[in-house]
Amino acid sequence: MLYVIWNIFVFILWVVISTLLIAVAYGFFVSFFKRTVMGIIAAVAYIIHILRFWIDFPEFINNHLLIIAIAAMIAITISDAEGIVKPPYLELKTAFVRAGLMALSTLGTNNRVYHTIFKHGKYDKDGARISKCKLPDGYSHKCLIIEGSNVEIVRPKNEIHRVVFIFPGGGFAGRMTDRKMNYAWYYSEAAGGAVSVILDYKTSLDGATFPKPLMEAYKIYNWILSHGYKSSDIIFGGDSAGGNLALTLTEYLRDNSLPLPAGVITFSAWTDMSGTSESYRNMRRFDALFGNNRIIEISARQYVSKSKKSLTDKYVSPYFIKDFKNFPPILMQVGSYEMLLSSSMDFAQRAIKSGVDANVEVYEGMFHEFQRTREYNSYAQAAWLSVKSFIIHLYKDNY
Repeated sequence: MLYVIWNIFVFILWVVISTLLIAVAYGFFVSFFKRTVMGIIAAVAYIIHILRFWIDFPEFINNHLLIIAIAAMIAITISDAEGIVKPPYLELKTAFVRAGLMALSTLGTNNRVYHTIFKHGKYDKDGARISKCKLPDGYSHKCLIIEGSNVEIVRPKNEIHRVVFIFPGGGFAGRMTDRKMNYAWYYSEAAGGAVSVILDYKTSLDGATFPKPLMEAYKIYNWILSHGYKSSDIIFGGDSAGGNLALTLTEYLRDNSLPLPAGVITFSAWTDMSGTSESYRNMRRFDALFGNNRIIEISARQYVSKSKKSLTDKYVSPYFIKDFKNFPPILMQVGSYEMLLSSSMDFAQRAIKSGVDANVEVYEGMFHEFQRTREYNSYAQAAWLSVKSFIIHLYKDNY
């Protein structure tokens, strides 16, 4: 009886340790080949241990199987150690976050995965989003319906006359959820106590394809202006698909000789929906979230499905903007392990060559929208300090 209990205990311990080692290594590894080999080794180790537990092998065979299993675990441990000693030196929690993204991406592309990544929030009978988010002390939060659009306003206790107009990401499929709320007070802090106005724009899963999100953004921008704010009081902030929207709205305003914001900030901006930029190909095996599925391609096709626009149209993919005349200052941040890397870099470089006050920052080893992990990730903390510096640069003595 004790022998059986001992074997069960050893097996459970084996599974837990193996899983933890693989998870940590997932967080550090960026090579698809290494991840695959490690997965095979782990599977071999599991199978051997199960066989040893359930089948009474002769001692000679049993000992050899034990040696093979131990060797497999040593290989995993060494591989993991190799990842740990290589830069970037990620904090453990950050490594596990990247591990979770990788695990999600390896599930492939199906409806369940698609809706897991691109979630919708819950809404009341009047259509306003129901939020249970706990904000830091000194902040208030309201979910409103303004001219048929879902808008959320986060105000600091000592607010200043400035607005950060936030466009959340979601592949033009997902909507606003509580897990995206931390950007509201992060932006407010960085902007010296600004009001954060979040546009929970309708997406393709609501039947709102191009150009509806862009027109919704334009409508709420005008609503902000009608409440006593000048365009110079407003900063656009967008992440992923929201970064696309921040840039295309800026372009739309410029093309129609309308007031432009003081500046634009993007995180992991989805500037090229056509997938033609270089990193779509050479960074696929490194991307923790989109590398092992086709979700990003599906979302792009759905976004233009009801229009006659090409994915290379400049209002669909701001990557294809050719004229940057009169563009406001731009700060773009992107992780080095993203499929969206080169499109952000190319966009910023072309803007700079055209005379725009623009900057692109690449954070080594970081994944899609790593800025959300500010509480425990030193790379994200550095990114938000840079956002604050950019806003100080915009307003100088008026910050």
